[in-house]
Amino acid sequence: SEPTPAEPSEPSGALEPFTVTGLVLDTQGRPLENAEVIIIPDLIDGNVNAVTDANGRYKVTSLVDISYKAQAYTEEIPYNGKTVCQRLVMTNADETLSFAVDQGAERNFQWQLTGQIGDGPSFFGGKIKVWSPHLFYDTTKAIEFTLTPTGPLLDGSEGSIILRELLLEESDELLDIPIGLYTLQAVLLGH
Repeated sequence: SEPTPAEPSEPSGALEPFTVTGLVLDTQGRPLENAEVIIIPDLIDGNVNAVTDANGRYKVTSLVDISYKAQAYTEEIPYNGKTVCQRLVMTNADETLSFAVDQGAERNFQWQLTGQIGDGPSFFGGKIKVWSPHLFYDTTKAIEFTLTPTGPLLDGSEGSIILRELLLEESDELLDIPIGLYTLQAVLLGH
């Protein structure tokens, strides 16, 4: 369903039964307007979506007495001729666990450029994939990558040079790179 504008929500601590409220912040800790928050019921179909207001707050009311999970995403952000939507991290609870709403609930989120998403294999940042790494096994132990930012990162902040080594016997992917534009240098490292 289409997101609806967020109703102004109460400050943290004022929980209402069958209601989920929260605050969404950007990477610098400022309120994030127009972020989409999705309240997902565990037992029935149909999500409830809300959009944060200018203060980064949202409020979802009139929920039924079942358990829910919550996720949040940035609005579509124009970047380098494309649009990008980023998942946000829940900051005040374990986002993998369901929660009850009979006493009300607060779920807060923040935009994060890097870091692992929960305990799973996914990360907030982007990745570099090496195709056919087996072609290098005879002469190469690892690849050293240097990524130099050529402009601002997705959130508008200034990136920094990233120097990372990828051990080919362990992986063919370099994970968790802040999304941005970079020049790339790759150096093969021998045995």
